Amino acid sequence: MVTRSVLAVLIALTATVTTDRGVTPPGPAGVAERDGVTLRLELDRDAIVPGDLLWATLTISNTNDHDVKWTAGGCRIPGLVEALPLLPNAGRHWPGVLGSFKSWALKYPESYAYFVDETSWVHGGGACPAAQFTETLPAGGTLRSRWVWNGFTSNAASGSRPAPGGAMEIAASFYLGEPRSPTQLRVLVPVRVTGAHDPYITAGAALDRAFDDGRLARWLEARPTPVTSGTGGVGDIVGGIKLEGNIWRAIAFRPVLLDRTHLDEVQALATRYGAPRRVDAVIRPFFDPVQRPDRFAEVCMVIRRRNGKLPLSIKTFYPRGAHRLPTGGIHHGERILDALRRETDEETALEVVVRRFLAWITYRDISAPEGPPLFHTLAFLLDEVGGTFKTRDEEEQIEDWIEVEPTALSDVADGLDHIASAPSKDIGGDWADWGHFRAIVHRVVHEELSR
Repeated sequence: MVTRSVLAVLIALTATVTTDRGVTPPGPAGVAERDGVTLRLELDRDAIVPGDLLWATLTISNTNDHDVKWTAGGCRIPGLVEALPLLPNAGRHWPGVLGSFKSWALKYPESYAYFVDETSWVHGGGACPAAQFTETLPAGGTLRSRWVWNGFTSNAASGSRPAPGGAMEIAASFYLGEPRSPTQLRVLVPVRVTGAHDPYITAGAALDRAFDDGRLARWLEARPTPVTSGTGGVGDIVGGIKLEGNIWRAIAFRPVLLDRTHLDEVQALATRYGAPRRVDAVIRPFFDPVQRPDRFAEVCMVIRRRNGKLPLSIKTFYPRGAHRLPTGGIHHGERILDALRRETDEETALEVVVRRFLAWITYRDISAPEGPPLFHTLAFLLDEVGGTFKTRDEEEQIEDWIEVEPTALSDVADGLDHIASAPSKDIGGDWADWGHFRAIVHRVVHEELSR
């Protein structure tokens, strides 16, 4: 993570709705033409102070003597308008995998903003369906839509803030043809964000600082020889850079998919011990054990002792009070059931039998909730049948154990979810992020045991 000196570069805007007032703004304009269709973008001014309104008008004209098809989004508004900041400082050149990753990451920075269509602005908005439609623009016909932006950026992570000052480009797009094979018309018009504004570190400079720190650079250089993919990513690496609050977050991770052997074992375990609850969760993935090279997943041991209670452990370096269900890594090439038995013996020395396959939780990066998985937790209910409780593996650094009723797991999850933010070298990340991650399995297990 790289903290900006003051403000950074994330710009967010919104969706689309159609209106035709026939208004021609007096500001700058641009035109693009393709296959007899023209796209004209007109702005009502050449500068904006955050908090004011910048209006844009899109006019699409079919000069052909035949109809043309065009692709519309869920609200069926013609075109799209967004603001793109010009980032002058791309930072330093890096050789090898670092240069490849930086080049790819800077192609897709989260530094844009969508304008809101006029109808949504006037009536308070509303999300458009996630769908695409094919519309027809008649021969000689014209479409017009109006758009507005207030000069602020916003997203779920960083909230709302004034856009960074300086030069920007307002980009308008319109797609000819059908959704499967659209042809883009695109036009750019310059504009400036003025008024008092803070300087910011660019995405390129932020990546330089992340590489200088060494941890990201070492991780990238340890991956297989990279190739830049046309669809994004470098070699087996997925990632990029995005702004969250006042922090640039450099993201690089390996997609973690269960191989065919483990998928077959999951199916066999589900047949034998009951189908697990499938959960997709989002996390900020910069902490141990997520992305550790020696494992692709973990087992969670929900051990029901003879008194009906569940043991929770705390390690010597954990925040005070952060007791949790025991877990252990599944190593590459290791069977899931073997890992479950090995980890249970190392941490508790108890003899157990497997009663239920409770849950299979898949984690994805909060910045890419539809992206590839980062890690998996497979939770099992085990019943104690023998042995003497003790920790065999001293390298686990377990400080203490407590026992709780299964109904208390919801409170345990709440406690983990409210761990204070603080960096930790022991986990290679932030304790608050780790706590959010660990809370997930406790809530899921609580719900499953309450059924």
